[in-house]
Amino acid sequence: MKQLYLTLLLVMAGLLAGLQTVKAQKVVLHMAGNQKVEYDILQLDSITFVDNIDVCSQMEHDAECSLFYEALSATGLCEFINKSCIDKPWDYSRYLSCEKEYHLPSFSQYCHIPQTRKAGATVFACTNEALQLKYGIHDLQGFYNFALSVYGGTEEEALRKLLSYCIIDRKSTLERLTSLCSIDALVSQPTEWYSTLLPHSLLKVTQNRNHTFLNMSGNTSGICISKPQCDNICGNGSYYLTEGLPLYNEECRSAFASERMRMDFYTLVPELENEMMRSSVTGSSQASAEETAAISKSYYIPSDYLQSVTASDDTYIIYENTHETSPLYEGDGLWLCGRYNTTFKLPAVPKRGTYEIRIGYTAMPNSGICQLYFGSDPQNLPPVGIPLGFNREANAIGLPWIPLSLADEEESLNSRKAIRNYGFMNGPASVYYISEPNTNKKFCDNPCTLRSIIVRQTLEDNNHYYLRFKSVTDGDRPICLDYIEFVHKDVYDNSEIPEDIY
Repeated sequence: MKQLYLTLLLVMAGLLAGLQTVKAQKVVLHMAGNQKVEYDILQLDSITFVDNIDVCSQMEHDAECSLFYEALSATGLCEFINKSCIDKPWDYSRYLSCEKEYHLPSFSQYCHIPQTRKAGATVFACTNEALQLKYGIHDLQGFYNFALSVYGGTEEEALRKLLSYCIIDRKSTLERLTSLCSIDALVSQPTEWYSTLLPHSLLKVTQNRNHTFLNMSGNTSGICISKPQCDNICGNGSYYLTEGLPLYNEECRSAFASERMRMDFYTLVPELENEMMRSSVTGSSQASAEETAAISKSYYIPSDYLQSVTASDDTYIIYENTHETSPLYEGDGLWLCGRYNTTFKLPAVPKRGTYEIRIGYTAMPNSGICQLYFGSDPQNLPPVGIPLGFNREANAIGLPWIPLSLADEEESLNSRKAIRNYGFMNGPASVYYISEPNTNKKFCDNPCTLRSIIVRQTLEDNNHYYLRFKSVTDGDRPICLDYIEFVHKDVYDNSEIPEDIY
């Protein structure tokens, strides 16, 4: 009966999620008192859901990463994950009246209310084979010794740092870690950046030729994630086997600081990924309109739903998921609506230095105007610059703008210098409109897709910074937060190798 009941529940969940492929298999749950109970679990569109078992317990029975699990347990990180990754109370029925169609500048779509508020983590677990062959790690003491060589300090501190950097602060499937949507993979590899359990750190995830890599940068090939037959999605997280250990050492930090770090605003809000809101068909040109409608849902996010974002009571957020007419980077965006007053905690920069922080957006006539604030004290953020109008494209602002794809090298360089003097940049040449993928219509050629340089100042790598958006327009004039860039001075002010247009 237990098997049948769980099977029926998962079949219903799969159908509700719009998944088509359903495969059954057995899983053995190891219960207290050495009891073993067999359950049927389901593989749904290459995702295996194992309910009522935590991610560390699932790893414990995976022979390929037994050394990694032993180290994880020895540092207390298993206990930490189980205590911190607990679903938070959430009464969505209070907002049922808000589940309706919304008319925003870029789309009109029915928006759903998230019915749960989940917490989770994703673990990148190095295989025993890789630990032994690449690092000479054969046992727990070998793990301690290697960690000491990287991070120093005591054995316990070093190993905890080493493993904490292998865990990101959300539960995700492998395909949702990056997005192929709107990215021209011929000139730019789809990449996302994530905070990890190691304080003040960044982990880079890149998709390259149907493989996913950790910390691929410059001449570094990165750590390949072994492509599983199915994702290991557990009650409070997920895990993936890797062919090495990502290290947040001086070499890695310097490599990150030498490139432009572009982040979708979606990745700054772990709660959205824990609910797996981002469409799983964003990178698929084969998805039908019916498949996209079933899976690619947009959401109304109440102000008290997010714990990673501070918002006033009269703020609500709309998560616009990918759709065929989206004008946004990676096809999705966060709309700040109402009389919004919202503060985001930003990831830490990899190295101390002078950085530009840029906001990427698509100007739309009915969007609003906001004042931005930036600093390290979220309770006392100073304003930066004049209010930014998300409703004005380059020509309306009076920018000396030209479409970069049509310019020769000298024209392009001169135009980019001129527009930067106004505090703006063209959109990236590596991003195209998903509504017109075959016309080569790039963000760099449209006066509506701009980047605004909002901050240029010295940032510390051992500190977090915050960015606040406050409406300065009357009524409900929303703005869409699309992506944000962190760019070190060595990249944006390099006379020998100017920053590229991608």
